[in-house]
Amino acid sequence: MSIYVFSEGKTEERVLEGIRRRLIPELNLSVVSGEGKDQVNHKMVTTLAPLLQSGNPIRCLVLRDLDEHVGETVAGIVQGVSDAVRRMLKERIPKPPAAAFSQHPDFASVYTLVLNRPDLRLALHIATHRWKAEFIKATIDDYVLSLAVQPITASALIAKKRWSVTADDVLRKVTTEIPGLLVSNGIPIQEAKDYVRLYAAVLQEHTSPPVFAQRTLAHAAEADVERVCAPLLAAIRFLRS
Repeated sequence: MSIYVFSEGKTEERVLEGIRRRLIPELNLSVVSGEGKDQVNHKMVTTLAPLLQSGNPIRCLVLRDLDEHVGETVAGIVQGVSDAVRRMLKERIPKPPAAAFSQHPDFASVYTLVLNRPDLRLALHIATHRWKAEFIKATIDDYVLSLAVQPITASALIAKKRWSVTADDVLRKVTTEIPGLLVSNGIPIQEAKDYVRLYAAVLQEHTSPPVFAQRTLAHAAEADVERVCAPLLAAIRFLRS
């Protein structure tokens, strides 16, 4: 069974693909992403609405970042997705069922919906983890950065370089020395993506954050992926249960 995925950008897609490759090879994903947060609910409705009366099971994963610097809240995101689902059901189902989301019992950043007619399961994952508390927003890049700074990941990422430096040397540059120099010169480091770009530059990897995410997931220890991405994995496992 395919899980439809609706996300804000390409990094989420690469993280999910990394999880599939490392932990759940049988996972079948149909990803719709890359057009920003304002299009997520619209894409979800236009994709799922024609399927509601097919009689087939529908499984859907919605991935959202939490942009608190522009006033976003978890409650507001949940309400927005809930409203979109209710409107979709009202337009397509003669007597639409109530669509009430429940918070996951283990992860406050995951919300779930179960309907019997139509056979619809939806999981909403909101990125709320910040690698640094002072970041202005929480994104999927915080997962990527959290994995990238693990000693096992860092060692694997630099192994092919054949440099006479250790993982600790690289991580000190990425997390402390370079950010400190930038901040002392009035250049703010405000979110995980800023650190991800620094990390890629230090490694002389001329790649985008989505590509860096792909490489990070490929080099991380499975136990670290399980731990760091636990809320996202819980959302996926809910849809597969």
